[in-house]
Amino acid sequence: MSYFEASSKFCAELRRNKRLICDAYSAVNTSVKNAYMRDPKQPLDRHKCAACFMVAFLEKFPIPETKLNKERIAISIGMLLLKIFIYQKCVEIADLTFIDFIEKEDGLRFPMCNCDAEPYEDNWALGIHYDRDKTNNTNVKMLSALSLSNILFLIEQHNRQLMKIENLERENKI
Repeated sequence: MSYFEASSKFCAELRRNKRLICDAYSAVNTSVKNAYMRDPKQPLDRHKCAACFMVAFLEKFPIPETKLNKERIAISIGMLLLKIFIYQKCVEIADLTFIDFIEKEDGLRFPMCNCDAEPYEDNWALGIHYDRDKTNNTNVKMLSALSLSNILFLIEQHNRQLMKIENLERENKI
């Protein structure tokens, strides 16, 4: 199957399951708000929203699970949503420097692994897989959303530090 055929098939499946995924997102979002937020009436931050979508996708998207493909797609979805949310916030506060940084061809970057030869994304996908494999308990889904949210937060902070380093290096060359 060509890349185009696979992409078309994936998009069609995503359209077919959109309502299921959105309903699952809403349920996870509400559960996280009610269980862990001081004011459940307030919207969740960008990291938690992206994480809730990741959990909803993992729960409801029906694809054969091989080679951590479902976890990798969930990571891609979470990273894309995080990038969109960051972009919206940066436009709102006129932080064009960070927008320029994440608009580069490599976009949001994962940290390098210090103790492992595998890329960060591979380790993260494996961690998500083990987390999902252990239990399907609802509380674990909420904790998973919080855990995924924390990782997305740390990835954003990592990228903000990389941007600062690049800017300092650029200033020192001038």
